[in-house]
Amino acid sequence: MESALLFFVVGLSIFAAKFLVRERSETVRFFVFLGSGILSGGILGLLTGSSFSTLNIPWGLFALIGGTAGLIIYGADRSKLITRPGIQYIATILLGFILAAISYGSMRLYMTITQIEIQNPNTARLLPLTFILIGFLTIFGYTFPERWFKMRKTYNDSQI
Repeated sequence: MESALLFFVVGLSIFAAKFLVRERSETVRFFVFLGSGILSGGILGLLTGSSFSTLNIPWGLFALIGGTAGLIIYGADRSKLITRPGIQYIATILLGFILAAISYGSMRLYMTITQIEIQNPNTARLLPLTFILIGFLTIFGYTFPERWFKMRKTYNDSQI
């Protein structure tokens, strides 16, 4: 289960890629968000292998989760959802649940297509919780530095 903490790095890499293209066109930003998510998710999948906790998640699903996270974060960044007053406090949780639902649905689709059945009932209960954790940590990997830098800039501007 501690491997799920590595999904924080996926969100962090999307945040770093955002900094590289903050003055570019929307098309370039879209593909950078998507590409950085796919790349970091794919690398994470290759590094951790297919055995993730007690689940057997294929590495391609890691890339899909990263790409989906990139798309969700791009949409949230474009609509200023993460920095909008009022909703900014629940945006991380909301976006994490959206990513978790899409990721869990993708895993269930993969299991249906490949006819994999979960033998252990504890693992069956653990599957949705694992994807909720993955979704939240991925989005948190983006929103934490986003808010930290914004707060730091506000603090530095007030000191001048």
